[in-house]
Amino acid sequence: MGMIDKLRTYIKPERKAFARLLMKHFRAANPGVTVHFDEEKFCISLRRADKPDAQYFLGTLFADYCRAKPADRTRMIAALTATTMEAVPDSYATSWQEAKSHLLPRVRDRVTYALMRKRADQDKKVNFTDEPFTEHLALELVYDLPNSIGSVNHDQLSGWGVTRDEALAVARDNLWAISNRDFKSVAPGVHVSDWHDSYDASRLFLHDLIWQLPVRGDHVVMTPSRNDLFVTGSEDPDGLVAMATMAARCLADPRFITGAAVRLEKNKWRSFMPPEQSPAYELFRKVALIGFGRDYQQQCEVLSSALDEHDSETHIGRYLLFEAVESKAVSSKTLWIEGCTNILPIVDQIMFMARDKNDEFRSLGQCTWQAVQAAFGDMITPTDDYPPRFMATGFPTEEQIKAIAISTG
Repeated sequence: MGMIDKLRTYIKPERKAFARLLMKHFRAANPGVTVHFDEEKFCISLRRADKPDAQYFLGTLFADYCRAKPADRTRMIAALTATTMEAVPDSYATSWQEAKSHLLPRVRDRVTYALMRKRADQDKKVNFTDEPFTEHLALELVYDLPNSIGSVNHDQLSGWGVTRDEALAVARDNLWAISNRDFKSVAPGVHVSDWHDSYDASRLFLHDLIWQLPVRGDHVVMTPSRNDLFVTGSEDPDGLVAMATMAARCLADPRFITGAAVRLEKNKWRSFMPPEQSPAYELFRKVALIGFGRDYQQQCEVLSSALDEHDSETHIGRYLLFEAVESKAVSSKTLWIEGCTNILPIVDQIMFMARDKNDEFRSLGQCTWQAVQAAFGDMITPTDDYPPRFMATGFPTEEQIKAIAISTG
């Protein structure tokens, strides 16, 4: 590494400079690959003759780089280069017999895959093996190598001559084989994964591993990051509080997955929220809403960037979080603006904003999401987005809004 590059590791990181530094090392490591940086998407594409591009979104990598000590950044760049070159699909085995020992299942946030498809160019198909696993999580096949984890796509499965289900069965057995370690018990009835191998959250796929843990009631799990899996019982108020508290500490993790909890019912995971009278309810709700807010924020940026710069008639509703002064209860809200086609997130409350001919706004009141669906269901239709959104066309009258508005006093 030259003197200039060394100096860059000791100053405050900047996105474009970070991308340029990575590109320089990628090119040096693999002269046969053309490296392209898309500043808007903040991703690097590795282009090879007669083969599909390999894309790497840099958001999480950049966050890790910023958090690292300056003295560690040089080693991090070298490790990222080795990891990225290893993860190029060309390095995967071509035969099923060689490939199958490298397969593992990965559980991660659904929004990652949804936005990857939104970002993809119209003439390119993102054909990863991901499918919804829970309401907010997806399950995919990955190819595990010593320094990297790469997604497996359907073309690779076809080349190996296997179906997704067949490969997933092998991957599940492989994950079982590396899961021969006990959970840590951090409090009575509260269990924490102790692998820290990037597959802790993925062990949600091994429901028969988790149901063996002693808990009060049904098994409840939170997977706030890829290296964290917390388990307690649905009938254990203290355990639920402890688990949500641990999950809240993960909210700043660059590899945060979700703040939503799930409950094991037979061999299926269902969304879980403690009853309102539970001491854990508000904390569970707060962690979940902050997680949803992160997902919607990422989605809002992607949807907004896809709009024509002259399109002033479409409003991508933001997911806004508010905390009550006295109770500290958290709620989510968005704006439905008159005179626009509104693409609304699912929130607790909708704030209706009238717009006059001078483009000045006036609040007409707030209504719960349930009340809006019941009263104005003919004005809103679901889109194909995840996280889910509704397209609102038209605008209710002031009298209609007041009839279902909630008191804000």
